Amino acid sequence: MNWNIWKTTVKEGGVSMKLLYCARCTTPLMSAATVLVCPCCGAAYRQRGTRFSFVADLSGAYIKELMNNLEVIA
Repeated sequence: MNWNIWKTTVKEGGVSMKLLYCARCTTPLMSAATVLVCPCCGAAYRQRGTRFSFVADLSGAYIKELMNNLEVIA
């Protein structure tokens, strides 16, 4: 199943970045190795070309704690 992940382009200081948003909760996604992860709901997506596939639900307590620790580090 393909999910409707949407993107916007943000320009800041002459640099443009494309942001991808979660299909479940519309939160900007974080890139983690070969997947995109939603820090809010824990949805994980894999991109192949222009298609995105939902690959896992990482909404467990351990994953949320890990994502919060990553936010502090980044």
